Amino acid sequence: MKFEMYMTKLPSLLLVLWALALPDLASAKNLYVAQVAQGAGNGQDAADAYPLSWLNSSANWGSGSSQFNPGDTVYLVGTINQQVVVAA
Repeated sequence: MKFEMYMTKLPSLLLVLWALALPDLASAKNLYVAQVAQGAGNGQDAADAYPLSWLNSSANWGSGSSQFNPGDTVYLVGTINQQVVVAA
């Protein structure tokens, strides 16, 4: 009897968990990085890519709005001939 009760509440619980995770998914950014800055150098698109030095700087990794955050996607633009450093 208790098992059936839990199974009827499971869809509601999953819906609540999904709703709580949704804001995190919506805040993920797409960032563009080239070997040297392109255009405005703001990383918003391939024509305005950040320089690779921006990505390699640990100061740009974290949870701030101007930092590379968990869930963000980095697109490498063009040919990269330098080392890419991944900060942990």
